[in-house]
Amino acid sequence: MEKVVGIDLGTTNCAIAAEDSFTGKGECIPNKEGSNLTASAVCFQNRGELIIGNTAYECKIIYPDTTVTLVKRLIGIEKIAITVDGKAYSPQQIDALILKSLKEDAETELGQTIHKAVITVPAYFDSNRRQATMEAGMEAGFEVLDLLDEPVAALYNADTIRSYAGKTVLIYDLGGGTLDIVCAKITETSIDEIVISGDNHLGGSDWDKAFISHIKSTKLKGVSLDASAEQELANKAEMAKKELSKKNETVFTVMTSSGRKEICVTREEFEHCTEALLNRAMNVLKETKETLEEKGVFKLDQIILCGGSTRMPQIEQGIASIYPGVDIFAKDRDQAVAKGAAIYAEALMKEKQPSVSRSEKMKPVKKLNRVTSRSYGIAAFTGEDEKKVCNMLFQNEELPTEKEDVFYTRYDHQTQAALEVFESIDAQKYKEIGEASLLGKCCLHINGNLPKHSPIIVNLRLEENGVLHVHGYEKSGKTEVTAHMQTKALLSRDDLIVEKQQVDDIYLKVV
Repeated sequence: MEKVVGIDLGTTNCAIAAEDSFTGKGECIPNKEGSNLTASAVCFQNRGELIIGNTAYECKIIYPDTTVTLVKRLIGIEKIAITVDGKAYSPQQIDALILKSLKEDAETELGQTIHKAVITVPAYFDSNRRQATMEAGMEAGFEVLDLLDEPVAALYNADTIRSYAGKTVLIYDLGGGTLDIVCAKITETSIDEIVISGDNHLGGSDWDKAFISHIKSTKLKGVSLDASAEQELANKAEMAKKELSKKNETVFTVMTSSGRKEICVTREEFEHCTEALLNRAMNVLKETKETLEEKGVFKLDQIILCGGSTRMPQIEQGIASIYPGVDIFAKDRDQAVAKGAAIYAEALMKEKQPSVSRSEKMKPVKKLNRVTSRSYGIAAFTGEDEKKVCNMLFQNEELPTEKEDVFYTRYDHQTQAALEVFESIDAQKYKEIGEASLLGKCCLHINGNLPKHSPIIVNLRLEENGVLHVHGYEKSGKTEVTAHMQTKALLSRDDLIVEKQQVDDIYLKVV
């Protein structure tokens, strides 16, 4: 059977792994530099030279105009990640370059061509961002078997997963750029997601930024730094952060305009200057706990930590204060996601092999039953002629899920209806337009002879991998429109905006 890989496409670092055929465990594959972690960075040097990975990361301050990092925060949201020599690169294209580099490293190490992969994403990623990640994987030359939520991938990596039957587990994943929380019930044959929550703009890089700002305003006040010194400070502050996870004080030096300066920082200082970030991280967990209790889940059997940023003592202490007495487990925090994705990828392949016995197929991995992290709906006018989002799919529903609803034309002889799809992060039936985010829009052309209040049927279907499909149709004229919610990053401005003179609304009858 051909080799498949699992990929952790992280905000700050990436890893690629394959299952070891002897141990059945996921093992990370080293890159050309011998490291299991590859920085999520791309630098465009002179004459088109391309640098990817750890060396590129070292260029982010010295060559800020030609280096891109933290692209995961842009994917599915922004159209352009960086423009170099007049050429614009989308976040998908940047991620594809990183994925190609990982693919080449794996092929060199394994001695074979790699075609298939499972790529992990934050559980809190919406449909657009998942679709964009799929696009990046395909552009890199992969057949993307599935998108796997990062916390669930870490769960697959846990040695004790087979002993979790009957238990409720919460995975807390704080990486370089995102916070991701999944709570799941484990049975003999499945992993059943209960609640997903998180923050797509909170991670270790934010702690680094706050720490550097503190050092510059207190230890380096009135001192100027050139680009090389700024890069040195960034690197050493990150190292100091890691050291302060194990000891109470650390010292390093940095070159300034006044010569090399010694800087002493304490854990107390670090925790004080990052207190607001810790509060954000813990508030997400508190909200998750409230949602779980609303669903009748009052007890956790274990909390699993993954993501390098969970090594900060303040994180584990904060979690323990919210869930006192619950066992907290951590293993391979930086590599658990990639390793778990590799195990899951191999299990998917075995399911497709008729020569593999059923007992062997079920051995490596449990079936995953997922839920959605968002609510999805259509914008329409209520009986009071007020435009709102009418949610059809709701947060934390089991996936795949599909709903159909009937809307109505607003005018006589209406010739088209714009189906505007919005997402929100709660389970209310109706949302104000300003409280939801526009995912995309498709236009249904209608037989213009219809009277006002003619029915328009809209179907929303959300797949297990989180990709949303929209289908709208009007029966009498036999007209329909189907759309996959492609990322706004790939749509032109004209695709997103229907001209003002066109009738673009549908009337929602409130029953």
